[in-house]
Amino acid sequence: MAWDPALFVYGTLLVPDVLRLIVGRDLETEPAVLPDHVRRRLHGAVYPGLVGRHGERTEGLLVRGLSREELGRADRFEGELYQRVPCLVETDRGEVAQAFVYVLRSEHGGLLGPEDWDVEHFVREELAAYLEGCRRFADRAET
Repeated sequence: MAWDPALFVYGTLLVPDVLRLIVGRDLETEPAVLPDHVRRRLHGAVYPGLVGRHGERTEGLLVRGLSREELGRADRFEGELYQRVPCLVETDRGEVAQAFVYVLRSEHGGLLGPEDWDVEHFVREELAAYLEGCRRFADRAET
C-alpha cells in the first residue's frame, strides 16, 4: 500500500507560516470539516485542543502529501498533550477523506476551556510571539 497520509488541522497549523515551519515546506491544503468534535482554547495557552463531542463540527484544513518525516515532525511539535488518531473528514467538494488528527489526550481534558478558539484573534494578537517558538522548533528539527 502506498504511503499517502493526510492531516486535518484545526488550530495553529491553519496558519501557513506555522505549518511551513513545523513540517519544513509549503503544502497544499483544502477546507474540510471534522464531524463530532469540538475545538476549544486551552486554559493558559494560545492554542486549542480538540475532543470528541457528538453533534459538533470543527472547521479546518486537510493537508495531503506529508512524508513520514514530516508527519514525525508534526508529532514532535504536538507533543504529549495530543495523540494522533485516524478520522474521516468532509471536504468542501463533498469528498469524505481519511486523515489523521491530533486530539487532546483524555488525561489533559481539564485544560480545555469553555470558549471556542478563534484563528483570527490568534493571528492578530498572538501569532508573532508564537512564530518565535516555531522557528526554534524548526531549527532543532533541522539539526
